[in-house]
Amino acid sequence: MMKKKEKVLIITGFNSSLHAIYQSITKREQEDMIVLSSYNAELSQTYSCMIRSIIMLVLSEQIDEIYFIGEKSNNDLLLNEEELLARMREKGVNTNILSTLNYLQVGGGNVIKWLTGENNMETIIKKNMNLVQMHPLIPKSIAVHGVVVDRKTNRIEMVS
Repeated sequence: MMKKKEKVLIITGFNSSLHAIYQSITKREQEDMIVLSSYNAELSQTYSCMIRSIIMLVLSEQIDEIYFIGEKSNNDLLLNEEELLARMREKGVNTNILSTLNYLQVGGGNVIKWLTGENNMETIIKKNMNLVQMHPLIPKSIAVHGVVVDRKTNRIEMVS
């Protein structure tokens, strides 16, 4: 059986304009990249659907490196807790259920904070890297990298 070519897995936010720089960051051809998007490039739980996807891709697609690539905070795209609650009400979401969900420890006991997440990209990237590096179902041989991109200056900063 022929060995599959090794690939890189990129976990990033929803801003597709960052896709143009992935090749220069990873030193890989586009066909050797798999990209997963998550709100604000954040992994919020140790055993979530996103982690399941990462584990399965690492094991099935010959992933040898993982890159967490985030954009330096663009506060225009982020919702704070008050804005999120207002938009939920505007869209007809029954926000009275939040106290019940918090009681049940959904999202760690604070659903709104879980939804809005962290707003410091370097903190998010470091947390993500640690989660993946320490995860018992992800091989320790996988190289994990963190990158923060400032779209205003086009500066690329490695996170360690």
